[in-house]
Amino acid sequence: MNTQSHIDTFLTAIQAGGKRPDVVRMYGSVLRRFAAWLGQDDLDPTILTVADVQRWAQHLQAQGRTPPTIYRQLGIIRVFSRWAHEQGRGGALALDDIAAEFRPSKKRHCTGEPEPKRFPSHIDAFLSEMQSSGTMSPDYAHCCARRLQAFAAWLGQDDLNPMQLTNEDIARWEQHLVALGRRPSTVAQHRHTLRRFSRLAQEPAMPAPARPHIDAFLAALQDGGSSYPTVQCYARVLRSLAAWLGQDDLDPELVTSQDLAGWRRHLLEQEGRKLSTVNSYLIRARRFCGLQVRRRRRRASPQSFTTEELAQLVQLVGQAQQATPDATLDSLRLKLQMEQDRRSKRLR
Repeated sequence: MNTQSHIDTFLTAIQAGGKRPDVVRMYGSVLRRFAAWLGQDDLDPTILTVADVQRWAQHLQAQGRTPPTIYRQLGIIRVFSRWAHEQGRGGALALDDIAAEFRPSKKRHCTGEPEPKRFPSHIDAFLSEMQSSGTMSPDYAHCCARRLQAFAAWLGQDDLNPMQLTNEDIARWEQHLVALGRRPSTVAQHRHTLRRFSRLAQEPAMPAPARPHIDAFLAALQDGGSSYPTVQCYARVLRSLAAWLGQDDLDPELVTSQDLAGWRRHLLEQEGRKLSTVNSYLIRARRFCGLQVRRRRRRASPQSFTTEELAQLVQLVGQAQQATPDATLDSLRLKLQMEQDRRSKRLR
């Protein structure tokens, strides 16, 4: 028997029944993660019990999964169980009581502002620090909190102490995620969050310096309709320029073009930034300082020539064609002659 034959046969059946390819992939991902958690290569419906599904739901809840997510995954397992029962490969599992605990309510009564979700103390302190410094949006902070809470549950802890977090723990967590079938990008996001969490504990807590000019400029951008990533990009650029100048804040009236030129050389030569990145930084810094943004000069077009200049250029092309005949010169001469005729008609 081939490995994962029950799952593969089930996926083939639902795809033949009209399920979209992305839905089939989602079903397969959930069932394979469930089988891996049970320590099986294949999900055998003949030995699958309600207790296994209930422990799986509790495991997902401990990882920080939301009730709607757990409810959807239980629904996939219920469809798989019913299919196996129709094929004579086991009895249909009664999962209604388990799923009822995670069924999202259809009516949501809200009497005021929703209460924000509270996380354990160290994780909550990490999120507060990141959001106060302006390096995390609220949505991204919530995603980081769920990753940290899942890692804490995997370690068997209610909270994470960043002083006790080691690289070996992070490496074992990455191997666990790979065994669950998580994508490499997801594993990289978990690794980045954990390392950021551990670095924050090693750095002394310093009060954020006052930046009245930068903060006022960022507030004006936000009020003008700029998106959150755009505002944060401006914040990183301006703070970088202020740090290079040895200042906490930037006074736009005191920043000169010479300062920006020196900062440009520093970014290119010392930090090794790409030229396109440095140019984008300078555009944002010049906008903050109120300086004119330098634009690349466009190549002169034939329309910017005078009639006398066009006549001289046609003569030069004719002389070059006599010395070295070329089809390119013929085409250029024809275009210049047509431009000269058009301008002559306009002058008339």
